Amino acid sequence: MDQLLSEVLCFFGEEAVRIGREAAEGKKGVERIERFTRAFVESIVNFEPHRRFVRNETELAFRLVLTRGSLVQSTVVERFAEILREEEASGSIQLRASADDLGYAMIRIIEGFIYNDALTEDTPDVDKAVSIVCLLVD
Repeated sequence: MDQLLSEVLCFFGEEAVRIGREAAEGKKGVERIERFTRAFVESIVNFEPHRRFVRNETELAFRLVLTRGSLVQSTVVERFAEILREEEASGSIQLRASADDLGYAMIRIIEGFIYNDALTEDTPDVDKAVSIVCLLVD
């Protein structure tokens, strides 16, 4: 059951990545990272089935999404690392840590804003999450 749910969550995560890439199309450097991250986060926090899953099955959702090395987290970390590698290869940004480490840090920051706020039933602060993520590449 966990494997199936993880695969479904990865499918939706990949859709959030696609939305992020589309929103960042034609942009470079930190602006591309900002647009990508904002669209990615907004697509997750605005997706009602995901919010309902986190609200109703919190422990399971957190185990599948937040566990380091889980299929879900590994997938989105790799997608963020890909964007970072693309920007570094184009000369638009110079990374001060590996793309993999930065991708992981970015996802952990995003998770903190999405899921902590979900627990307290506050509206996730997308602007703050995006701003802090962008500090890692600015």
